[in-house]
Amino acid sequence: MHALARDYPGLRILVCRQTRASLSESVLATFEEEVLPADGSRNVAAGERRDRRGSYRYPNGSRIVLGGLDKPDRILSTAWDVVYVNEAIEAEADAWEALGSRLNRPGRDRRFGYLIGDTNPGDPAHWLKKRCDDGLTTLWQTTHAANPALFGPEGWTEYWPPYKERLDRLRGTRRGRLRDGLWVAGEGQWFGSFDPATHVSRSAAFDPSYPVHLAVDTGVHTGAVWFQVREEADGPAVTVFGDYYSFDVHAYQNAKAILDKTEALCGGRVDVGRMDPSGNAASGFGGQTIESEYRRAGLRLAPWPKYPGCVAAGLALVESFVAVDPPKLRVHPDCKGLVDALANYKRKKRGGQYVDEPEDPQHPYEELVDALRSGLLDAWPAGRKAGAAPGKAVHRFRTMY
Repeated sequence: MHALARDYPGLRILVCRQTRASLSESVLATFEEEVLPADGSRNVAAGERRDRRGSYRYPNGSRIVLGGLDKPDRILSTAWDVVYVNEAIEAEADAWEALGSRLNRPGRDRRFGYLIGDTNPGDPAHWLKKRCDDGLTTLWQTTHAANPALFGPEGWTEYWPPYKERLDRLRGTRRGRLRDGLWVAGEGQWFGSFDPATHVSRSAAFDPSYPVHLAVDTGVHTGAVWFQVREEADGPAVTVFGDYYSFDVHAYQNAKAILDKTEALCGGRVDVGRMDPSGNAASGFGGQTIESEYRRAGLRLAPWPKYPGCVAAGLALVESFVAVDPPKLRVHPDCKGLVDALANYKRKKRGGQYVDEPEDPQHPYEELVDALRSGLLDAWPAGRKAGAAPGKAVHRFRTMY
């Protein structure tokens, strides 16, 4: 931003963050104490306190204007050549799009029109990461080597080893975001020990030696998982080899799609089939229910257990397989929806504190996690007590065409 303002006369550059106050001791401190002195431009910051400054004025007529997205009237009523959003992950998607509407306005230099942001990585479901995934915003992935205080012409500087040592002490998703630069779930992640590097494996493929469990969370959002329980030397392991998710698809069509996927995954075999008991609720169309539509399509599932506390019990059961080393929950890499769900499923926040309740809603993650936790709770109705074995198969069928 400084180089543009210095070298191109008459530019209007906006530097903003979610709040104006948050700029003063972060990006502006670096700007005034490190960037401006580097080429003798210290005078650009003369004459005004940092926390009260409205802009930086350059001798060639260029200005870097400062603003907060919490008070948008001033910054959204003006045309800009460049907009830079510091810690863009704090902003709302509407604010990002509104800022973009203030670029390339009549009378401004057509060579510019840049909307630029920086941020530490966060939740992969964040709107900003989704924009990048959809090709609407370009993601420039950087590392600690891009910081000139840490890496210079001679390689890593003296400041890197102690900083690296501190980062290496981080664990879980915080390490992934701040140490390794990964877009992984942030604070509040329910399955904090879930790591695709260890929990996702092709060894979770269908094995005809073990029964097949199918669990379906029904509704406008529908999620399903196919899993097996394998007896291993150090105890049972759960292997998930299939998943399914849809939104706003009729129950009959969902059932047909699930039957087709069952045929493709395991030759149509299902030894234990379970579904959300709310699928028995009448839809208002002549007493039609999701379960009746499933049966009409040829998919016959019994309701899974539902009782006060079953959600917490089911999530604890999933965690008991995730939070061990080596992991006893393995997910096939083709189950991309479930992998994302386990990595991003979050706790509810109440009074500033995370509690043992899931955030609601969190589509599509909750449908796949609900199917898995309820399917496991059906297999272990008494929980994983000493000597407890999975429940016996009570609903066996092969799909018929």
